[in-house]
Amino acid sequence: MFSTQHPEKVPFAKFHLEVIRQLLERYSSTEAKPLHFDQGNARLTERHFPELVPRKEGKKSATRRCKVCSQTKAGIKKRKESSYMCRECDVGLCVVPCFRIYHQVADF
Repeated sequence: MFSTQHPEKVPFAKFHLEVIRQLLERYSSTEAKPLHFDQGNARLTERHFPELVPRKEGKKSATRRCKVCSQTKAGIKKRKESSYMCRECDVGLCVVPCFRIYHQVADF
């Protein structure tokens, strides 16, 4: 097909670049596409901050189970309560080191 439109010999590199250029002209878009993040990706890319767990009426203190402490890799789940949480992710987390781990490690 290319040779019917270009009877002269063309070096392969030039042919290759011409094919790429034509493909980009035909199929590329200059529109900016919005980025869509699921909660897992947002957790790793957004800026989240630790907050105190809101106290419920009639309770002396408010705590939530730490998501990181309760999911150890050895399979031993330990129950550790924390007064802190990430409001955006809606999970309880110890401030140090679990808050950082939860927001930087992909498999939580």
